[in-house]
Amino acid sequence: MNERGFRYEQKYLISLQTAILLQSRLAAIMDVDPHAAGGRYHIRSLYFDDADHTAFFSKLNGMDERSKFRIRHYDFCDGFVSLEKKEKIGCLTRKTAVRLDGLLARQLASGEVEPEGRNSAPLLNEFFMLRSMALLRPAVYVDYDRFPFVCAESHTRITIDANVAAGFTTMELFDRERLTVPVLPEETAILEIKFDDHLPAHLVWLMEDIPMQVQAVSKYCLCRDAI
Repeated sequence: MNERGFRYEQKYLISLQTAILLQSRLAAIMDVDPHAAGGRYHIRSLYFDDADHTAFFSKLNGMDERSKFRIRHYDFCDGFVSLEKKEKIGCLTRKTAVRLDGLLARQLASGEVEPEGRNSAPLLNEFFMLRSMALLRPAVYVDYDRFPFVCAESHTRITIDANVAAGFTTMELFDRERLTVPVLPEETAILEIKFDDHLPAHLVWLMEDIPMQVQAVSKYCLCRDAI
């Protein structure tokens, strides 16, 4: 990891058959994320964009430097929610986050809360500034099931994301019953690999016979296109 906290991130679109094979291999040499009960968890992210749709078009236009805000929770639980800023410079990424309680998360999602006296966290202050000056607003919900593997020694994280679906911003943040729209081609999943300076050799070897190419897969853009 460099001094600014950026890491390498590689994404691949893979078949479900490949995903099942990888899960079996990864489970043999990596740890399952301890937060993943039964080896998986569900993620819902509410992404925000400004009046010019900067986050959306900067990705479509291949801009080298870009960022976006999201509220994220796991398994529809309001006990662990975060406001996150995802930054990208080329193939390097960095995530900054601040913990939210369920009430504040719902208020941010609906645009109810004002910044004065609510929280002094720098990330929240930046979010409020962009909401006021750039008209940052909810853009789309992104739902998916994640199968996460970690290696603490090498600080490597490999995840397989399946059942990616888009939801309208009229959805309630923690409502598991609302209709969502699948966005991936049938029988496909997204593989994401995050590491610091280099991917450990044994992981390279483990995946060298897997047919895949690095792709600029964006769950956010896929979901925006879908609705």
